[in-house]
Amino acid sequence: FPSHDTVANKSWLCAWPHVKIFMKDLQGVCDSLVYQVEDSLLTLYQAPVLWSSENQITGDTIRIWLKNKEMDSLRIYASCFVISQADSAGYNQVKGRQTYGKFKDNALHKLKVNGNAESIYFSKNEEKNTYDGVNKSLSNEILIYFEEQKPKKISFLSKPEGSFIPYYEVYENPPLLEDFNWQPERRPVLIK
Repeated sequence: FPSHDTVANKSWLCAWPHVKIFMKDLQGVCDSLVYQVEDSLLTLYQAPVLWSSENQITGDTIRIWLKNKEMDSLRIYASCFVISQADSAGYNQVKGRQTYGKFKDNALHKLKVNGNAESIYFSKNEEKNTYDGVNKSLSNEILIYFEEQKPKKISFLSKPEGSFIPYYEVYENPPLLEDFNWQPERRPVLIK
């Protein structure tokens, strides 16, 4: 149910319940949404899920700032979880308490995950087009760079604890972080 109101020269758009968002480069669902016109700020509440290309992003509350009618940055409050499918091998995953992200040309460019940041990342040999194994790590802060909407580089901003598991040990049962919840069936699609 959309609602528009103006109070003290502040305009916003509210929508609830069962909100669906569909844009060319971003789709999402949540229970309720508020768009603040002056700040170009979109806030998704109550179990929000965003999809940017192959990436699924969840958290308690998600805020997206727009600039020149394009996505500029995002902030995820509490229980952040980012998942992308690594072909049929399994899922690249990152989770933490809070996340800050930047978009470039309406595509996810980088994410900084703060607070007990955990990651599972499938290491791929590009020349052979095969997986070598899985990097599993825990750090206070992780910075992830995306290229063509896929995680391409992970940097640990504080000394990580981690391990490398050869792919032959996990290919039948790929590892998952606690609270993993892949939800492709909820993703809004364009109906022609």
